[in-house]
Amino acid sequence: MVAAAAVGSACLPMRACVALPGRPAALDHAGVRVGDRWLAIDVLYDDARLGSITQIVKRANGELAIVGTKAAIFLPGAGGTAAARAVRFAEPAGHPELVEWPDGRPRFVDRGGGGWQTGALIDVDGRRLWQPERRDGMDDLSAGDVDGDGLPEFVVGYNGGQGVHLLDATGKERWGEADSNVWHVDIVDTDGDGKAEIIHSNAAGQLTVRDAHGKVLRRSGMGGSGYLSGFSLVRWPPPEAGVLHSGDGATEILDFDGKVRASFVTPDSPSLGEASGVSARFGADNYLVLALSERRWERTQLFVFDKGGALRYREVVVGNCSAVAAPEPDAFLFGCGTRVWRYMLRR
Repeated sequence: MVAAAAVGSACLPMRACVALPGRPAALDHAGVRVGDRWLAIDVLYDDARLGSITQIVKRANGELAIVGTKAAIFLPGAGGTAAARAVRFAEPAGHPELVEWPDGRPRFVDRGGGGWQTGALIDVDGRRLWQPERRDGMDDLSAGDVDGDGLPEFVVGYNGGQGVHLLDATGKERWGEADSNVWHVDIVDTDGDGKAEIIHSNAAGQLTVRDAHGKVLRRSGMGGSGYLSGFSLVRWPPPEAGVLHSGDGATEILDFDGKVRASFVTPDSPSLGEASGVSARFGADNYLVLALSERRWERTQLFVFDKGGALRYREVVVGNCSAVAAPEPDAFLFGCGTRVWRYMLRR
């Protein structure tokens, strides 16, 4: 557990603030640890133009978007006759993700490099349209429609005491609120009313929920569950959205009041690592797929749990990989480096 008092007022990134253990010896060698007879693996797509894959998402038009640090590739949907198309970025991005736009032509939000690299909004042709102010270092940048006008807004989390800020689609600031070391930000409907709220972590390890005007709606600590810095959103159990974060040997899903909804034993997972997840469906059952990594370790662990929390699959992969998706039943996708791997039940 990392105490909030150990976190300085300005750390770039969070891992620079605390002493972290080295890579466990159990992760030195890549390979499947559990479930090698349960899942079969093949390569769905491989393209060096991508750089390092950061997101895989199925669009409403059926396209499969694969987003990487250097480019995005759009594959036609099942039965589609259009050729794959690519958008090359004018300069490498830190962690780009697709942003849908009202005109049907997606843009990309570069979430940045965790305090070291400022993010940006990237246009349909790969050019950077605008970047947030650098201030004391930008920790994160996320997109979503918080006011219901159909256009995305952008929430920025800053390092040090620069707080959290909301920008409109042109990059113009609407408001800023004080907070310290806003490590991670996201936009999601937290209460089921159809309106999105802003959520973020901070130096105190708290989960904060704000409305569209920046007002704090609720704020919760982690209690004995560790320290919240980085996190991601996952729908588990589906369709309930929750906060996913990696801990020391365990990974938890929290509700938006900070209460633990589900906990999973994830051997050799780091206390301040990166965690991403997706619900995949095999047959009539849902399974939770997790990708857990720590940048300094150069390893990612891929876990699959059944709906009762039992471990069905565990694999150690070389590299830092976070893109998981389940756009079709009876399979899930895992992006690592320039490749998208497809995992299916063995026949």
